[in-house]
Amino acid sequence: MGFANFVKQQAKRGASIAGKQVLSGLNRVDELGGEVRDYLLEREDNPKLRAIGERLAKLGGVNLEDVSGPSAYEQEVAAASAAAPPPTAAAVASAEKTGPGDSDIAAQIYGKESCPWTGRARTMLNEAKVDFDFIELDDSENTHWEGKLNAQTGQNTVPYVFLRGEFVGGFNELSEVVRLGQLDYRTMPVEDRAAADAARPHATVSIASRTETAA
Repeated sequence: MGFANFVKQQAKRGASIAGKQVLSGLNRVDELGGEVRDYLLEREDNPKLRAIGERLAKLGGVNLEDVSGPSAYEQEVAAASAAAPPPTAAAVASAEKTGPGDSDIAAQIYGKESCPWTGRARTMLNEAKVDFDFIELDDSENTHWEGKLNAQTGQNTVPYVFLRGEFVGGFNELSEVVRLGQLDYRTMPVEDRAAADAARPHATVSIASRTETAA
């Protein structure tokens, strides 16, 4: 009888351990299923996936109102945004300088590929080995600049040429700067001009605006 009781006790113990393992496995499956369900419910951009999530919620007896709040990912992003430091003054100033008239850029040409005057201005700066930014005004992301440039400069034709943040004019005015040998001076950083002034005299270019045909 002693041996029989021992066998019964071991059988009960084994059944208890197996039962706990099965229960733990079922709980983990339920947890994973809930994560999948929540992910599918968050897919507002895909009606089919959200519909599957709603079906899983109903099968699991979950009230959709209980899972309608922000997801864990959204909560994490919100927390990170709240903890992020505010932008520095230097970063704000850098953002405000973006656009026409940036003195940190040697030259800027706002123009159109279809305009021959724009092409000539670009060729002139390339031949002079001047680094410049070209902004295509026909690109949808840049079309808003044309009205601002017209209002800022009073010029209604392309290209709009800036040298170290100073509006020069169009192709004719740029070619006059080159003819007078002032392109190097006009495109050097402003802080370096004092040394250049001491080295050699220069004349300021003041040219009446001439009409250029825009494409």
